[in-house]
Amino acid sequence: MALPSGLTTVTASGTWTKHDGVAASGSVSFVPTNPRLVYEPDPTVLVGAPVIVDMDAAGSVTAELVPADSADILGGAWNYTVTVYFNNGPSAPDLRYGFSMDVLTAGGDIDLTDFAPPVDPPAAGETYVLSVNGFSGHIQVEAIVSDTWGSNFIVQGDFTAEQDASVGGDLTLASPVGVEVRRALSSVLSSGVLAGGEINVNALNPAAVDISATTGYVVDTLTTPSQPSVVPVTAAAQTVALDTAALLRPITWWLMASNGSVIQQADKPTNPQRRTHLVLGVTTYDAGLGEITLDQTLPVILAQPANQFVDLLDALGPFRVSGYRISANGANLSLNHTAGVLFSRAVNHFNDNVLTTDPHEATLGAETAFPLRHITRDPWDPNLAEVTTIDPANYDLNGTVTAVGGGAGAATIQRIWALPTKDGGDSHFVQYGQSVHSTLTAAVAAIGGGTFVANAVSDTAVLAGYLAVIRTATNLSDPAQAQFVHPGRFPTP
Repeated sequence: MALPSGLTTVTASGTWTKHDGVAASGSVSFVPTNPRLVYEPDPTVLVGAPVIVDMDAAGSVTAELVPADSADILGGAWNYTVTVYFNNGPSAPDLRYGFSMDVLTAGGDIDLTDFAPPVDPPAAGETYVLSVNGFSGHIQVEAIVSDTWGSNFIVQGDFTAEQDASVGGDLTLASPVGVEVRRALSSVLSSGVLAGGEINVNALNPAAVDISATTGYVVDTLTTPSQPSVVPVTAAAQTVALDTAALLRPITWWLMASNGSVIQQADKPTNPQRRTHLVLGVTTYDAGLGEITLDQTLPVILAQPANQFVDLLDALGPFRVSGYRISANGANLSLNHTAGVLFSRAVNHFNDNVLTTDPHEATLGAETAFPLRHITRDPWDPNLAEVTTIDPANYDLNGTVTAVGGGAGAATIQRIWALPTKDGGDSHFVQYGQSVHSTLTAAVAAIGGGTFVANAVSDTAVLAGYLAVIRTATNLSDPAQAQFVHPGRFPTP
């Protein structure tokens, strides 16, 4: 509703420009804190309605407001709640500054940028509220300490959306997570390639490489450890010829600096260089032929870091951390093991339905005459009955359990697998040997050599011990009949 023509007003205006120099777009709303204000000469006219003004092409706003000391207004004291909405694009208001403003005296114009950054920083102790609305979340920002947009502010509230904007300074998520974003980001992000950076020999110049468009980050935690920097690296696709030095050597490593420039060097990148540059890969060059003979892209890959860790763990396989030694139970064919710790990826994530803080290690107690199942190279039957004695008289002949031939001293090598279970216990499998050795001594000497096909249980079980045993054994504690060999950290099955 338009204000009465005879009412004395105050002009409030302001102009906002983004930090990149482009005029802001958006609107400003002025809401009296007392909505029941009336015009005394005509009490049917309410003057407490909000005033909303759109920014013009220069990012400017002008509004006529009623001063609080106007003699023509009834309804008591009030001030204005002012909200400045900025649109970064067509996706709806992205930034919103909110503040209170007293309009006490008629006759004086008001510069809104005295109240709302970015033109002037707030005075000590002043608080402004900024809301950033992204795709599905909301940020409430308080205590802005800057004279430019998007720099040096403290965030409070929920942060659940990815905002399509950049932050030029310190952004602290104070509630509920309580972290400073730059430091937190530097603790989880490494220097490396996010996308692209592939090296291929150029089709027209065999002494040059094509490097695809590259994006990545260089994380600097050394220059100022208390204020680490995360520098985005972006480079367009390019062709780079071997430099003079590279034409005289067989191997060249390729790196990219944080400014996007390409570096060629003879030596493999050092550990420090991997932290200060993007490692792209390596090429080999034949000076006689005048051409690159091999190109290999070898970046530090930023994508899927957790799965890269799993790749490593699965390649290494489960292993014994400490303890867990296999031994004879006595003058019989049963086995004991000591207490120990076994490592197998995610095996202890839940322990007897309880989530743990030690997901990969299982701490197991000692057992005597523990139950076991006999298996061959073929998949084992989960319904296979458990027993408490090993079977020295048989071996695995291409997947078939077969009697061990030869003299009384003929021996085989049996493998003892320990499988941690989700209830905090373990299961044991004894895999038959796959070769017959003429003597026990020969069997012991063959441990870790030759060919052996492990059962699929080995994917998640730990090789806890080798048992070289003669076919006629009745007493595993007799070294003339059986000998135990404990494997190293990463044994050969």
